[in-house]
Amino acid sequence: MNFQTFFSESFKDLPEETLSQIHQFSRKLSQIQEPPTKKTSLGSISVVNRETNRVKNIPLVLSPEDISAVGEWTGKQIVLYWKGIQNLNATNLEKFLVHEVWHGVQHYKDTSATYDDAITTIRAGGLAHRKDYFLEPAEFEAHLGTLRFQLINHLKRIKKSTLEVQRSDAQWSKQKTLFLKDLEQFIRTPLKRTIKSLPKWIIDDKNFLVACLESPKHLKLLKSRLFQVWSELSNLS
Repeated sequence: MNFQTFFSESFKDLPEETLSQIHQFSRKLSQIQEPPTKKTSLGSISVVNRETNRVKNIPLVLSPEDISAVGEWTGKQIVLYWKGIQNLNATNLEKFLVHEVWHGVQHYKDTSATYDDAITTIRAGGLAHRKDYFLEPAEFEAHLGTLRFQLINHLKRIKKSTLEVQRSDAQWSKQKTLFLKDLEQFIRTPLKRTIKSLPKWIIDDKNFLVACLESPKHLKLLKSRLFQVWSELSNLS
């Protein structure tokens, strides 16, 4: 199955049960105060393999290795590096875990040599070429999945804070409408114009967006996926 077909026919979000487990792990990780003395198992996250449709468990490991990267999917488990997670709060840890779990459920078996080199560079704390890293099929798909998660969570946080402060469904509806208008405008406006002044809800993904600007195919897929998310959010009550 090629990338285009897999994207158009099978692009599904992680199930709620998996997202709930990720949420719990990210909270626990943010509360760990001391580094482990050796690689330590933190448990596992249950997922459904999208190629076989079978449930499998992805082990989560915390490592004391002196590596600047937050962590990585090794092909068998997610390894988090103590040094890399030090400055991340629970929200950013959750985003990272969502991204790595995406890799754990993907159908890709092989990656390109340029991508492998990029991963080696990043793992060592260096900067890889954006295109070599972000536009690799497995990486591109994982970033789109993570971006969807971010946008949905952003709107849910708006809802929670609005109802806690205003206690008004009308105010929540107004805030939802404003965000959806912002998202729609972002989707419809050429990215080369918006890249210099990104909204706060997507600014952390600037490097990914810049990489998409280098490929008309990927930019089109990005816009298509964002429109799908916009449609989903429109139905969020």
